[in-house]
Amino acid sequence: MKKQIRFLVIFVVLFFNCSKSEELSAPTESFQNTLTTGSWIVFNHTLYSRNIDGTSDSEIDDTFKYAGYVWSFNADGSVTAAGDIENATGSWQVDEKNRSSSFSLFEIKLRPVLRLDFDGPSAFQNLNSSWDVGPNPQYQVILSAENQSLYFKRN
Repeated sequence: MKKQIRFLVIFVVLFFNCSKSEELSAPTESFQNTLTTGSWIVFNHTLYSRNIDGTSDSEIDDTFKYAGYVWSFNADGSVTAAGDIENATGSWQVDEKNRSSSFSLFEIKLRPVLRLDFDGPSAFQNLNSSWDVGPNPQYQVILSAENQSLYFKRN
């Protein structure tokens, strides 16, 4: 019993000893800096259909819709996908209030959530969502939403 109480006290001290402002802002600032540096291309966009129990039923590779577009995420919150025939413009922001989290035995990692909002064309309007940002977004950015995933790599 004493071991359990000791473990609980250590866990609580370690868990609440972290500075929330540092813990929350560092991943966000790092992600924003990464995203606004250089240009990006989509190398995978997958749509998922789900069964009633939430398991994946099928996957549809939808990457072709974004082939040939070079994406620029600007510091002012605008995003442009420049293509050979047409361009798509919209806005992006990192959602400070809603963060995705992953848990492991020794740590809790809070990751940014990226909000995309395009005016058109329709293929880009399908990306209007809040996206969970995957781990280590240095050279590629992995985004996931309820029924799709979107992978960017540096151009």
